[in-house]
Amino acid sequence: MKKTLFILYIVFANAAFANNCPIVSDELDKIIKSHAQEIVGEEHCRFRRAKSFNGTEIAVHAVEGPCFDKKEARGSCGNRVIQYLSGISNGKIIPTIEVERGISVEDIEISGNTIVLKGLAWGEGDASCCPSIKAQKSLKIVNSEFTFSKPPPRNKNSDSAEKIIGAFGKELGAKFEPSSAIGSGELTDGTPMFQFSPTNRFRSFSKYYVMISPKSHIIYSIWGIGSIENDPTCKKEQQVILAILKDKYGQPLKKDLSMTLFDTEMIDRGGRDIVLKCHGFMDATIEIRYTDRLLKEQANNERIEIEGKKLDSSGL
Repeated sequence: MKKTLFILYIVFANAAFANNCPIVSDELDKIIKSHAQEIVGEEHCRFRRAKSFNGTEIAVHAVEGPCFDKKEARGSCGNRVIQYLSGISNGKIIPTIEVERGISVEDIEISGNTIVLKGLAWGEGDASCCPSIKAQKSLKIVNSEFTFSKPPPRNKNSDSAEKIIGAFGKELGAKFEPSSAIGSGELTDGTPMFQFSPTNRFRSFSKYYVMISPKSHIIYSIWGIGSIENDPTCKKEQQVILAILKDKYGQPLKKDLSMTLFDTEMIDRGGRDIVLKCHGFMDATIEIRYTDRLLKEQANNERIEIEGKKLDSSGL
């Protein structure tokens, strides 16, 4: 929890000191707290961003570890942080919505029924804690509801790119119960892999796995694995998949010697990466791996904690 709060403090860099929460009306404060309880998460008021103008009061608020299931303990579902937007306009409550992902909101501007959320977005190579690119999102209040403005069509040849969320119907940072797996496996180091049936299949892959933190069961990696008759065919399929990924996420990293030797392509976006590789000559295998590096580190810390409790440390 302390580590998560430290990360939140960095992301919301303009936040005041620990007990200094932005001032909002009692009514809006109740709306924000009620929403956090409803999705079974922890809301830390010092990370709020609030603005009032001409009868409209809105606030962006961050909820940590939402479970979306009241059977779970509040704030116990990992360290994923989701931003939400709540408000009141001319005495009417505006239903709370999730802020579109890809921006850490630091400031709010209101003009009439138009709202602009300003902040930072994740650039190539940025860690999850530390977005570095100035960004903004616009929305309007229409019929007492928030409506995000649609962005212009993306130029496929530009460097603009989506944030890596997940694949095959699974999201990085979501919870996965091992009991729901349809099969299992493990890496050479013993890390367990849980097989699932995807909602969105892709032709290259026949088996799909997630890797999760051993204690909080948060997905930190999603894999697709498939068999292809030989290496040349695998490389052709790799080129097709890479073209799709480039169109969606932008250019891959420049290949080093190791990546060239092992037929590996990699796209890195904001602390998350996609690795696409072929290996084997006859009966080749194609793999794609989506990974959140910060969540992977959290999973490793949980593993160390669990293993440490099993051991007799008196001899050390």
